[in-house]
Amino acid sequence: NGRVYVMTCGLVISTIAFLMHMMGKSIESWTGSKDMAVKWYFFLRVLYASGISLINPILDGITLAHLQSEGSSKSDFGKERLHGAIWWAIANIIIGICIDIWGFNIMYAATLATFLLSIMALVGYAREQNNNYFLGQANGEGENHMLVPGEEIQDYRSVPISVAVEQHVTEIEHTSETTDGVDSSLSTVELFVLIFGSFYGFGLVVSCVTLTMGTAVVENLIFLFFEKLGASWTVCGLSVLVTVMFEVPIFHFAPDLLQLLGVSRLQHIACLAYVTRVVGYTLIPSNHSYWVLFLEPLHGVTFACYRTASVEFVAQLSPDGFEASGQGLLSTLKGCIGAFTGLSIGGYVEQQFGARVMYRGLAIVVALGTLVFDIAGRYKPPHRPHLPS
Repeated sequence: NGRVYVMTCGLVISTIAFLMHMMGKSIESWTGSKDMAVKWYFFLRVLYASGISLINPILDGITLAHLQSEGSSKSDFGKERLHGAIWWAIANIIIGICIDIWGFNIMYAATLATFLLSIMALVGYAREQNNNYFLGQANGEGENHMLVPGEEIQDYRSVPISVAVEQHVTEIEHTSETTDGVDSSLSTVELFVLIFGSFYGFGLVVSCVTLTMGTAVVENLIFLFFEKLGASWTVCGLSVLVTVMFEVPIFHFAPDLLQLLGVSRLQHIACLAYVTRVVGYTLIPSNHSYWVLFLEPLHGVTFACYRTASVEFVAQLSPDGFEASGQGLLSTLKGCIGAFTGLSIGGYVEQQFGARVMYRGLAIVVALGTLVFDIAGRYKPPHRPHLPS
């Protein structure tokens, strides 16, 4: 349940940060300074990012651990992730239409509603995990047994719950010293070296960081560019739908794609799709915003291939029990270096030279990161499933 508690904290922090945007105009009127309002929004952005950073890697870790407990391959992560892509598209279509009708304030109600639904889902997940564990203990199936749907429970009520609790405490004390043969005192530096300590791992980190520099700018600033092209919020919502239409099949067939192409080729495809897409943006004339719908499928290719490749690489090299920590390390590198640098430099370049110059510059940065990864890939990578041959 520790992971659930941390995710709950992340949800609370990010939700409060978003809702506090309502105070922006009031702060400007109270202080009579627009700069103070900008500083307020900046603070909230940092707070929001802090909350989100607690959620994503742990969610990935929970998914990978769940797949392992079911006896599935970690490469099936994409099949789980496609559900998020589908609902992301549905939500953006609905939100785009609602903003056009009622304005941006509708986002505050939507945020509160999704927060409550998320908390309900986490509570349900935690209860199910606890119930399955204790029922499995009482059923005499061993300390690692988890009941599966449809499994018959044999007289578990005749076993005192104190026995199951005592066994659970014993297991916790045991796993505090070792987890599947892996020392639980493994430091962050040691885990980092274990995962990214090869030439190949270094090259993948460089490619992930540079690609995140580009995708962070697109995800945070692209709608402003679309607005300059004359796009409505409904068109922006449709662009997300088109994106997801290409994410879903890639996530669904992720295990097959990993087996067929490997991590390296998927990462190369993601970077190539990004470069093609942002260069295409710079060629769209004003008042022709609908042209973006022909380029948005490439974002789906970038996101799905990139997520599948990076999550698989880290998952295969992370010891059991360190799934979330491994994903968190990569997320930290991408966020602290990639997203921060990309948005800081990208925002300045767009303000000084325009969006078209900015996107062409990002295409060059991502291409250079891909070149570093390609050179690093010439060295023999670690012997792990689904890595390039």
